[in-house]
Amino acid sequence: MKFWLNKNSIGLAAAMGLVAFGVYAPKTEACSPLPPGVYDSVPQSGASLPANAAVVLNGNAFSLEHLQATLDGETATLVEVPRLSVAPYVGYNTRVAVKVSPTPSAGQQLILNACTGNSFLNEDQNTPSGCSQFDFTIVESDLEAPAELFAVEFNVFDHAAYEPGCCFCQSPSDAAVFLRAVGAPVAPSFEAQNFVHVQAYRADDTAQEVAFETLLHLDQYELNTTFRLRNSQLGSESPADAYCYEVKVLDAAMNVSGAPTVICDACRLRNSDDPIDSLSMPPEQPEWTSADLIAGGVCASDPCEALDCPDNTHCVPREGSGESPMTVVNDCVEDKEPKCDKECPDGERCELMVVSCFTTPCPPLDTCVPDEILPDGGLASDPCASLDCPRNTHCESNGDSALTVSEHCIVDEEPSCELDCPAGSVCELVVVTCVMSPCPPLEYCVDAPDAGAPDVPVAFDAGFTASEPADSGAEPIAEEIVDAGASGESLFQVDAGAVEQPTQNADAGTTDDEPPLAFLPNSSDSSSMNCSCASQDKRSTGPLGGLLLGLLLFGLFAVRRSGAREQTEMLN
Repeated sequence: MKFWLNKNSIGLAAAMGLVAFGVYAPKTEACSPLPPGVYDSVPQSGASLPANAAVVLNGNAFSLEHLQATLDGETATLVEVPRLSVAPYVGYNTRVAVKVSPTPSAGQQLILNACTGNSFLNEDQNTPSGCSQFDFTIVESDLEAPAELFAVEFNVFDHAAYEPGCCFCQSPSDAAVFLRAVGAPVAPSFEAQNFVHVQAYRADDTAQEVAFETLLHLDQYELNTTFRLRNSQLGSESPADAYCYEVKVLDAAMNVSGAPTVICDACRLRNSDDPIDSLSMPPEQPEWTSADLIAGGVCASDPCEALDCPDNTHCVPREGSGESPMTVVNDCVEDKEPKCDKECPDGERCELMVVSCFTTPCPPLDTCVPDEILPDGGLASDPCASLDCPRNTHCESNGDSALTVSEHCIVDEEPSCELDCPAGSVCELVVVTCVMSPCPPLEYCVDAPDAGAPDVPVAFDAGFTASEPADSGAEPIAEEIVDAGASGESLFQVDAGAVEQPTQNADAGTTDDEPPLAFLPNSSDSSSMNCSCASQDKRSTGPLGGLLLGLLLFGLFAVRRSGAREQTEMLN
């Protein structure tokens, strides 16, 4: 997703204070939703897709009607797969899984366009305006069921009542359930991707009616997810045994592993009456101790924990492995996508060499070989040379050969501001909120007397474009900027693989006759759902007043800066 800010959108910057007031007003009843659109897909755009597998699209406020598909340039029909369309964050975003009908043939090229008026992951200039494009190469069907999880457990933190304060887009909660699965089967890129489907139902419900559920992509050996509960859901029952959790593994081709795992008894329980400040985040998972173990509880053990498998292999517990010692020969399996990550001296690069073995496993060896000089003069050992990362980010290949901006461009620890600003202004970094990685700060020219103003966390409405000014002399920065939070009421929320992005609080830099600019921390919890605010005295210049003032000043800076540029251009 790329947004550009130019002189044609000057009114947007001027209206920043008004937008912020709409989101952060004292009596706001719900957070503004994310902009409609498809943000990412499983598998990722550009990957292989088995002919019988679905593409799972994640975003907000879209449906099958917004999707278009072509196979080798010809219009194709899409059908939804409801079982794979369960949203990972209940009440927060949208997930739609689709398959091509009839089944395509290996070798065909599938192009999906999600047209919602906003463009995300749109790198093709031929893509229709307001559409996000996803490309896939069809490969042979995947008919093999994924392996089962080795073990599942859940732990409970029964904390004091959490009631979020004004402008914190979190749901109230009285207890948190942290579910952990060990031995999650991670599918290679050329197979149908694996998911875990978790459904919860009351332990005393003989009909086993689903109370809440989530579907999570399996992309690492150990899976962790969180459910937050209210006392109204628990009644008189303890959160440690009020619900049963049914966990099943399936892939995007609807191949299902064996019988599901059902677990009704928690492994650990921590009780706490310590008060929680309304301006805090929901309590995170505590550091468990042996004192938290529940007698008779169900705890997951990982037999692979003590086994040191060779490079490019991984541990897969065999049936009955708990009854005999784990060994490299019996329990270490070759990676389907081995990586060459050996550190080689200058002039050499790492290459995988196939070898012959007398026993299993027999992975390729990381070997240093003389480096290859590419036609452009670069070295084959530096795949980052071909990746154009945005300003204030840098490339880290991590041993991969096919690199993408979202996965391999990392924000610099010490970003710099290098815009060539007009006389009377200086360059400043402004922190932004992004939907996708990377998320470096943006560079702006501000009036020199105001250079000490704090970095303002910026949240824009959907549907605009942003770039550096035309006369800045800097390369435009691709950014994903969205409104924070989401709308909707819910009795529970799910935190699944949340990615935290830091919010910067800078020094206010105020004078004696100027109220301080104070900023409330933004929520980094991916399960943010709603917020309500108590009435406040309009004369107050506390954190909320400071926030509004800061964003209004930011809009004024943008207007003055743009006006100065236009005057400079007229003089030139």
